[in-house]
Amino acid sequence: GERLDSTFFQILLPKEEFQKIEQDRVTEKLYAIHEKEGVQYVREIDTNTGALQKPMKIAHPFPKKVKIYNGEVFYIREDAQLKIKHLYKERMD
Repeated sequence: GERLDSTFFQILLPKEEFQKIEQDRVTEKLYAIHEKEGVQYVREIDTNTGALQKPMKIAHPFPKKVKIYNGEVFYIREDAQLKIKHLYKERMD
């Protein structure tokens, strides 16, 4: 395959817990996913500077398996009382 360039950058999220970096396979943009008090946020990462863009708050608390595809965030939310899992999709603008 082709040689890939790599960039080192530091992610600073005071009072928030960094979880992972996710890449959108269609747009090839990088996103940082982090949590603060049960609420998860997604921020685009500028690959040239490592700067984090404005955060997008995921609508439902405690989402699981957050994935980004074609500019949309997909995640699973579980209703423990009904023992049902729902798949949610949110558009990132």
